[in-house]
Amino acid sequence: MLKEGMIKKTRTLGRSTLYTINKENKKVQYLLKLEEILLKTSFEELQPVRIKVSH
Repeated sequence: MLKEGMIKKTRTLGRSTLYTINKENKKVQYLLKLEEILLKTSFEELQPVRIKVSH
């Protein structure tokens, strides 16, 4: 992903390297759009649930 430019290094903390998603990358933009479509579709398929509350 780093070589493809989909993520970029932000900083190093001790021995750990931190990365962030590169939203300027076309592949990332397509993946984010796909995620949006899949989430929207899954929420549209949800049926309302009735919960009975007793007092």
